[in-house]
Amino acid sequence: NMMKGMKSFLHPLTGLLKEPELRRLRLLETECILAPRGCLFDFGTPIERIFLISLGSVRLESRSAFRTNVVYSFKKRGDFLGVFSYLSDSAAHIARAVAIENVKVLSYEKKAFFELVDEIPVLEREVRRQISNSFLELQSDRSLSRESVSRRLASVLLALLGRSEEHTSELQSHLN
Repeated sequence: NMMKGMKSFLHPLTGLLKEPELRRLRLLETECILAPRGCLFDFGTPIERIFLISLGSVRLESRSAFRTNVVYSFKKRGDFLGVFSYLSDSAAHIARAVAIENVKVLSYEKKAFFELVDEIPVLEREVRRQISNSFLELQSDRSLSRESVSRRLASVLLALLGRSEEHTSELQSHLN
């Protein structure tokens, strides 16, 4: 069993949504399991489903100018994938999502999910917050491509450490 050893947790949005809202969301979801290095979606494919990471983590890869894959972000439990299509119905994936470890993802048909988002204000705020954060990550990815390898590595490490102030100052002191 691929998920052996992975603990069962509450729904990733349990603390955000009230129970009736959570029940409505659960009615729309299907579960998807990915093995390490499994691809959830690829560059340029139309966004037809919205994904919510329930267990595990994935990396998002973009294509560099040299047509190689570059990791620009990591997504974890509670993160949505595919929500850019909230802004444009014809949106396509601008990245490849690859499982880092065994991953359990909740999948939603796009139209039904966004109808629910429009009816639940707290869910809409969360989706918009994650879209905003994704735009910032993309912007950071573009500027990182012009930085030295050590600075790019430090930026990735800072993101992984949650950018807590103590870790940030420690890493920045090593760069200077």
